[in-house]
Amino acid sequence: MKDYNFFEYYLKKRQALNLRYLCIAALSMFSISIIGVSYEWSRLQVSKIESDIAGQEKMINTKKIQQQESEISNIKKKLEILNKYDESVQLIGDIIIENDRIDDEIIKKLVDVIPNEITLKSIEIDKQNLYMDGKANDRVTIAELEHNLKELNTFYSVHVNYIDDNSLKEQSNESNANKTAEEQYSNILKK
Repeated sequence: MKDYNFFEYYLKKRQALNLRYLCIAALSMFSISIIGVSYEWSRLQVSKIESDIAGQEKMINTKKIQQQESEISNIKKKLEILNKYDESVQLIGDIIIENDRIDDEIIKKLVDVIPNEITLKSIEIDKQNLYMDGKANDRVTIAELEHNLKELNTFYSVHVNYIDDNSLKEQSNESNANKTAEEQYSNILKK
């Protein structure tokens, strides 16, 4: 015959509770150990970083680095001054370019409109005027040059200041092939 154990139910329940407590305790220990290891690792990293910072500060405070730092600050000051000069020069350059009325294009246009029969002795250019001094075979050539200059629409006004008739008469008496006329042109540039 079999014996009945009426306390068996309570014994099995107690073993299940012990196993449950054991699992909870193991998980708790594992969690605590992970927290402890991560805390130690963080503390070691912090101490390593602090030692690196101390080493860097030590290196920064050396005389050589201090000298280089003062040189760099001097160079920065000079660079700031040079940048201010550069800004001023750029501003002046822009003003000059803005006011520059005589450029390569105007010179090329002048060369294109001067008739072949005219020989220029000199060209003077100032801020607002262009003066040309030269010789022409006849008055028609001078008129042609004046007309061509007006057609450029580059000049405010174009006129011939002076034509030397004596040189035209002398040249016509000597030979008709070499007629010349003294001429001066004063051209006021358009604004």
